Amino acid sequence: MATPYEVLRVRPDAEIAEIRRAYLNAARRNHPDVAGPAGDERMREINQAWAVLSDPEARRRLDDTAESGSSTPTTSATRGFTVNPIDDRPFVPFDSEDDDDSWRYEPDVFDPATAPSMAMKFLPVSIFSGALLLGILGVVISAAPLLAAAVVLGLLGCVSFVVAPMVAMGKASANERR
Repeated sequence: MATPYEVLRVRPDAEIAEIRRAYLNAARRNHPDVAGPAGDERMREINQAWAVLSDPEARRRLDDTAESGSSTPTTSATRGFTVNPIDDRPFVPFDSEDDDDSWRYEPDVFDPATAPSMAMKFLPVSIFSGALLLGILGVVISAAPLLAAAVVLGLLGCVSFVVAPMVAMGKASANERR
């Protein structure tokens, strides 16, 4: 039976930030939406390991048990989770009265390091607006080169509506890996 440290592939002396990164990476790789039905059981193991290692008291008990030389405990008194990765019981919340949805009403705080610049936000709109103005001007004065430029700018504007968010997501992803 694997210990929570083995499930998340971290050392027992790992800091909580390192354990959290390992949990997030494992969850991304093994989530059933990514790994399919085969990832379901592995995801349960990952979540159970995180439940123990993220709770200082449960982690201390796990470490104490390991130091005393006994086998891995089969249950943990934390939040209704088990350390045992083979657990057929359905998930039961620790507190059935815990229907707190106040997080929905909290402001969405973002990391300023991952926010797209103002230029990146307005670039697609600016290009598309320029294409629209050139197109109107080209129709009014019957100038084929202006209409051609409007079409090219319109295509660039459409492409930038797709590329700009992708650049912002790439920047956020790169920052998250640090």
